[in-house]
Parts: sequence; structure tokens; C-alpha cells
Amino acid sequence: MMHSLAGPKSGANAMIRRSSLSAVRAAAAAAILLVIGAGAASPAQAIDVTLENVTFPVAAGTVLLRQIIVEGGNLPREDIVKLFSTESSADIEPLAARLEATRIRIPETTLTETRGQLVIRDFEATGIRNGTAARISVAGVDGSVEMPKSGSGKIQVAMRPFQADNASFANFIHGIRAGVFSKLLTHASHVRWEGFDLNFPDSTVKTGDNVARVHLGSLEVTSSFSGDIPKNTDFEVKDLVVLPAKGSTTAQAIAGLGREKIELGFRLKGTYDMEAKVFTIDDYSLSAPAVGTLTAQGRIDNLDGAFYGDDAEKRKGAFQDARLGQVMLRYQDVGMFDRIVATAAERARKTPEALKAEWIAKTSQATTNLLGSNPSSGKLAAELTKFIATPGTLTITASSTATLRLGDFNRFLLPMLLSQLTIDAAASK
Repeated sequence: MMHSLAGPKSGANAMIRRSSLSAVRAAAAAAILLVIGAGAASPAQAIDVTLENVTFPVAAGTVLLRQIIVEGGNLPREDIVKLFSTESSADIEPLAARLEATRIRIPETTLTETRGQLVIRDFEATGIRNGTAARISVAGVDGSVEMPKSGSGKIQVAMRPFQADNASFANFIHGIRAGVFSKLLTHASHVRWEGFDLNFPDSTVKTGDNVARVHLGSLEVTSSFSGDIPKNTDFEVKDLVVLPAKGSTTAQAIAGLGREKIELGFRLKGTYDMEAKVFTIDDYSLSAPAVGTLTAQGRIDNLDGAFYGDDAEKRKGAFQDARLGQVMLRYQDVGMFDRIVATAAERARKTPEALKAEWIAKTSQATTNLLGSNPSSGKLAAELTKFIATPGTLTITASSTATLRLGDFNRFLLPMLLSQLTIDAAASK
């Protein structure tokens, strides 16, 4: 009985041992497969690259990048070196398209030319993938450049921060290779620039403070693209201020109009339909405090996409072949016209009323001469006369029923072309 009982127990133990061994082997195999699978699924190890003192020539000098720091990249060091040193667009484009990186920093970039030097501070690009950076930012640009006229002094430059979202990294490379930093602002979905200050001497002022100053408050651009062609663009400039040097001819001219500085704001909002080849000006406005506001809306037909390309000749041809569809111009005066009349009358030693009468007579004649046989000439002359007499708001609309190419609008053909436009006008106080 005891013997008979021992046999089954011993067999059960053997079965347990065999099952345990199989379980261990299965677990080990699963662990190995898990490790192998995880290794196969994991991405390639990120590459960090740092380059020191990268220098290359530009048209009239050199560009020095003190340090290039690539974090979390996918390209080896030799490709990063090539990306920042090659002169060939054919090499830049594929490398920029392949590049992926968490962040690229260039703490200082120096452009040195025969006329001066500019320093770009704290360039940073983040989220770089497929040739595009999620954001490109620059802390500022400082420096000085000789005036175009030799011996006239230097322009002092202080540019404040800007950032560009969804910006072309290839365009940045092209820009620093050419020494044209405006490339940083192109082909981005959104650009915000905190403006700049420029100070430069006015050579017409021989004594005292001869420094003229230009200030830009901000520039903002929002765009959407189809390939390289912008479909929608909203461009706005705020607080552009020009302060002429004291005693300069410009300061004297605007002082006669009761102004010591020129202040401007500008906006252009447009839409381009690639299939229809139509550019629509949704909103154009140029405003100046204490002067007035000029606004416009319109449509340009047959504008080929080559107008937005890099080939200058093709851009020129596309513009010349485009046709005027319709345009509306509106000027709203806030007192500047009467100040211009008063200043001009004082110089001519006439009363403002007498000068206005002369201008009205000349305007009527000029309108007839300019529009020729256009039946709209009488209406336009009457509304211009009304505006001169009591300035307020003047609106002029023009549309084309003919195929008028923009390239044909020159001083020789202008009267003939204007005779083919349908023009309307309205003046109101």
C-alpha cells in the first residue's frame, strides 16, 4: 500500500517540476522577445551636436556664428557642418528637409561688412521637422552701418525681439548664407516683431542735433500657404514714427503743417485664389494721426503664381500680365487738407479761398485731359471740386470692362487706358 501510494506522488512531483521548468522557459522567451521588440520599436538615439566659430563669406563681408547648438537631432555632425557651410541650394534643401531637432540655438551671429557690423542675439528654433520649425525667435539685433553716402556717418540699429511660427528652416539657412536676414520673416504662418529704432545723422543739418530717428512699434503677419504660395495674408504695421532732425528741410516742411513728426499705421489683408489667378485686396489702409486715412479694396485678375516665386523676371512678367479688375479708394481727411491749403496760400501770398478756386479750375481741366473721352470725367471732376471746397471724405471706384494689363499702365498709354475704365466718385463732409 505504501509502495503503491509512493508511485503517484513521485509522478506528480515530476510533473510539477517539468511544468515549472516550462513556465520559466516560456517567461524567459517572452522577456527576450519583449526586449527585442522594444529595441526594434524604439527610435534612433537623439544626437546632440555643437559647432564652434562657423564662418562663411557673404557678398560684402563675412558671417560668424559663434556657436551652433543642436539638441535632440537626427543628423550626424558632418551633415550639420555641411548644412551651415554649403553654398549650394541643392545641398541645403534636402538636408533641411531631413533635419529633425528638439532645439537649435545660436547665441550670437555677427555679420561684418565693409560698411559696418550687425549682431543677432539669441537665435532659437524649436520643434524642427520636415524643413519647418514650430517656432523661430530672435532676442534682438544691434549694430551700426555706414550711410549710403560716404562720409555721412553711421546708422545705429536696435531691433527688438521677434518670433515666427511654422517657419521654413531652409529659408533661415538661405538667409544667413546670403546675409539677408529678412528671410527669417518669410513663409511663416505667424510673425510677431516688436519693432526697431534707427538713428542716423542728417547731412543737411550742420550744427546742433542733426540726428533723425525712425521708430517702429510692431509688425505682425498672419498667413496661410499652399506650397510656397500665400493664400491668405494679413500684414499690419503699428506706430511707425519718423522724427526728422531739428532744423532739417523735412522738419521745416512738416512744421508748416503743424507737425513735428510723421506717424503712420498700415494694414494689408489679401486673398489669392490660385485656380482663378485672382488676388483680392480685402482691406488696405494707411492712416496718419491728425492727417487722415486712405483705405482701398479691389481685385487683380490673371495674376500668375509665378508672382510669388524667386525668379525676378518671372515675377515682373506675372505682374505685367495681370489685369485690373476693380478698385475702390477712399480718403478721409481730418483737417490736414486745409492746413496744406493755408501753408501754400501763405507762400503764394494769396487767401486760402483764392488758392482753392485756382486748384478747382486746374483740377477740372486736368481731369478732362486725363480721362479724355471717358463719360465719367464730368462726375469725377465735380466730386473732386466738392472735396477741395469742403474737404471730408472722398471715395473713388474704378472697374475695367476691357482686358487692361497692369504692364500697359505707363505715362504714354495712360489717357487711352483710363478712357476704358468705369469710374465713379463721391465726396461728403
